[in-house]
Amino acid sequence: MGTSLTYGAVQFTIKETARIQKDIQALFLDISFPILSKQDLLDRYTDFLNNHPNIKLAVIDHISSPTAVLMPVKELIELCRSRGIMVAVDGAHAVGQVPLNLDELDVDFYAGSLHKWLFTARGCGFLYISPRHQSALHPVVTSWGYNSGNMHAEFHQEGTRDQTPYFTVPEAIRFFKSLGGLESIRNYCMPLIDKAAELVVNRWGTEKLAIPSDMEAPYMRCVRVPFIEGYHGQQGGDARFHTEIFYHSKIQISSTTLDGSDIWCRFSASVFNKPEDYEELAAGGMKVIRGELANDVVMMKSHTFSQSKVC
Repeated sequence: MGTSLTYGAVQFTIKETARIQKDIQALFLDISFPILSKQDLLDRYTDFLNNHPNIKLAVIDHISSPTAVLMPVKELIELCRSRGIMVAVDGAHAVGQVPLNLDELDVDFYAGSLHKWLFTARGCGFLYISPRHQSALHPVVTSWGYNSGNMHAEFHQEGTRDQTPYFTVPEAIRFFKSLGGLESIRNYCMPLIDKAAELVVNRWGTEKLAIPSDMEAPYMRCVRVPFIEGYHGQQGGDARFHTEIFYHSKIQISSTTLDGSDIWCRFSASVFNKPEDYEELAAGGMKVIRGELANDVVMMKSHTFSQSKVC
């Protein structure tokens, strides 16, 4: 099972697995907003599991990508384990945002990206497999570690895959520590994203996603975009909003549609961001909202990417 907040590509993977394996069914818990508390979300999971007692594997986001919800993963893992359900956590946005101890989490599977918040090269991440499952799992690509009895050997050399990004990890960790480590980075980014969200909400006359403060991702916020004719309720309207801001303001954000028509803007704070970036985001967004920018499809130019800012 996944949820409506599960990353799109992961949802597709769950569905494709069910398509190939005819005896498997893909189920998704619809998580609507507002979320009142962690217990509210746990109760929804409990009800869903009660109604679907044959679930064998739950895919849970540590931090949801499009909506920036920090899930109560430890409690959810315990809930699933009490029912004999294995758990795979999608931790793409967690490493570098939240403290992470896989031994204490005692999860079955955990996949994390290192290029998002730990500053490695792109395409660098890890897959944790609990010792209780290591002998049963094998990579999709069968290669030189086949039948070695060594899980690491099986996963290490999959054809001619480029291993270069992994060599950036030690230097990335050194850089992370040189900034003061997780505590110092959080002390910079968390107040910055709080002020940025307040600024954007006030400028756009809108609201943040309705979730408790202890379920907000440390460095990410999601803000509703006011109604824009030709964007809301239109297929690809959220992508158009993102594209207009990126092309005209050179600011990279993420956008998604919830409840069928509402467009939401998700932006972040990292060590390279400063308050002025969010002034530009708020101003760029207002130009789109007021219809001051051309709505035509634009061709992205390389210099636009090189000079863009990520929020």
